Amino acid sequence: MDYPLTECLSGCYEMREFRPDLINEVLNEYLIPSKMRVFLASKEFESIATEKEKWFGTQYKKEHLPNEFIQKCETCEIISELHLPKPNEFIPTDFHLFSKEKNSIRPQLPIKIKENEYYRLYYADDSFYNLPRAYLYFEFRNPLGYVDPIHFNMSTLYVELVEDSLTEFVYPAQLGGLQHELSAVNCGFQLSIYGYNHKIKQLLDTIIDRMVNIKLDAQRFGNIKEKVKRALQNFRRDVPYQMAHFGVTYLTADHQWNKDELLSCIDGITMYDVESFIPRMLNRFYTDSLMYGNLTQNQAIEYMTLVEQKFQEKRFYQPLFPSMWFNQRELILPEGCNYAYTMLNDAHQLHAIEIYLQCFQQTLENNALLELFCHLVDEPCFNQLRTKEQLGYIVSAGARRSRGVQGFRVIVQSARELDYVNQRIELFIDSMREYIHKMPDELFKVQREGFMVKKVEVPKKMQSQGNKFWNEITNHQFCFNRPQLEVEIVKNFERNDLLRFYDHYISPHSIYRRKLALHVNPSLLAFKKPIAEIIAEEKNDELNTMIDKELVLNDGEERIQAGTSITADIDHEAIKLTEQPVIIDDLIDKHLQETEQNLSTKEIKLPKVEWIDNIPIWKSKLSCYPVAPSYDKIDVPVLCKL
Repeated sequence: MDYPLTECLSGCYEMREFRPDLINEVLNEYLIPSKMRVFLASKEFESIATEKEKWFGTQYKKEHLPNEFIQKCETCEIISELHLPKPNEFIPTDFHLFSKEKNSIRPQLPIKIKENEYYRLYYADDSFYNLPRAYLYFEFRNPLGYVDPIHFNMSTLYVELVEDSLTEFVYPAQLGGLQHELSAVNCGFQLSIYGYNHKIKQLLDTIIDRMVNIKLDAQRFGNIKEKVKRALQNFRRDVPYQMAHFGVTYLTADHQWNKDELLSCIDGITMYDVESFIPRMLNRFYTDSLMYGNLTQNQAIEYMTLVEQKFQEKRFYQPLFPSMWFNQRELILPEGCNYAYTMLNDAHQLHAIEIYLQCFQQTLENNALLELFCHLVDEPCFNQLRTKEQLGYIVSAGARRSRGVQGFRVIVQSARELDYVNQRIELFIDSMREYIHKMPDELFKVQREGFMVKKVEVPKKMQSQGNKFWNEITNHQFCFNRPQLEVEIVKNFERNDLLRFYDHYISPHSIYRRKLALHVNPSLLAFKKPIAEIIAEEKNDELNTMIDKELVLNDGEERIQAGTSITADIDHEAIKLTEQPVIIDDLIDKHLQETEQNLSTKEIKLPKVEWIDNIPIWKSKLSCYPVAPSYDKIDVPVLCKL
């Protein structure tokens, strides 16, 4: 059939007219037993398949269906379980955009529109992406779910049971462009719902109703419990560099349960334990929420009221006691320390190391200084350790932030011994002072300008912007216009500022440096794997080289830029930063070559390593940073408060 040029791609697929008569004709005249063909394939038919296919010589047999069989099919009773799907109630039909302002130059910042003893609600209208989508975020805070490994296991089981019971109900929502994520975290639960805004309220109502009214089944509970247990057991089979990342997070946390502690008590949890845990967990909590996208303030309050009423119908949702408010705290590594800890991996014959140099708490000035330093050393790190020395496929350098504290980290996953890898990383870090010190003024300005451009760049995806806003809330910092504020600080940084920072916190020769190295080595089980499996893994590593590297770099970038946005009313000077400056490739390459000439022949003497053998005792000797401060000077207006 011929179609107009404008329909040459869609003509044979797009149906412009609804024709019930044609549908009935197909069903009644063609989709009937007397006109059907049945294909059966099995090795059991080899003896009766007497014909051979022309090209490949495949044996087959062709015969007519018996009339008795056709008549039986035509007169059989209809099976009620086989039916056309019901109309999908989650298919959106209203794509109206509510925002009065269109095509703003920056996403609008969240504002606090309601706050009481039960919840705090932030709202941000979308006038930048202009899409009929909304993003709803909730954090239900209750420390009961993390008081010990048993309670955190029960929190995880509860979340998995809710997700399992929702499978049938949320599938139509997924077809209608709606998604959700529910997870157990150390402060309670987190729920996010996102997609087309038209039917998002129905999905929210369905999920909250199931969280409140879940009925446990013994068989499903056993299956879910086994799934959670298997996930804990498989931790030692995880990718080595991801194990190293978890290890650093665990070692620097004042209070966190490790996988062995969680695994040791999973077997003793019964369905009755979880049933009694659910009302205690949901009885008293506080909710932080962000609603962002194509919705109005009244709709945001309506959705929050729906959540509140659903919980209160079961006499849940009492305010938290003041003593139940707590935030995670980070341990302070002592000045001059050189700690190291080893973990074993049972599945991979690869090593991984994460070197973490703890620096200071998060402030706008500290953030900007650390990020600018990371921006300068990121490319040289990958160029030297990955491209030139080929230490491993996974090489990354960047900022690490956790619980309001930040520092510089380097991650390498390698087949080489970690003592050698550690030495090469330290040599690279040692070379960075000369790299920055001898950097031409023109190159330094170009690099600084490039970082500022990257800093204020608006995410291409609406969901990424929503996640940045949400990170500011879950971190309790609420600095929604962070990029603009930090860029203004970066403008005033000079080379000497970076050198002073390097000399105090980063240099291997500094008496103030605080180092923690997490080593992941293969265990004996990893070396007992068949040769064929090892070769397959190595090939798989090669195929996923770029993917893995991108994952590490993206993870570091997210930590650097987590929770950032930009105000719409920025000045003209900041707007000009969106124009990408010319990068002088020849100048960068020449400077890198000068820095790297003698790196391979240098040696560096490192402080004696202090290996951690008993983590609880080691942690008990360290003090903690204060709770991560919020940016109180950032005024967040309250439009409605009870």
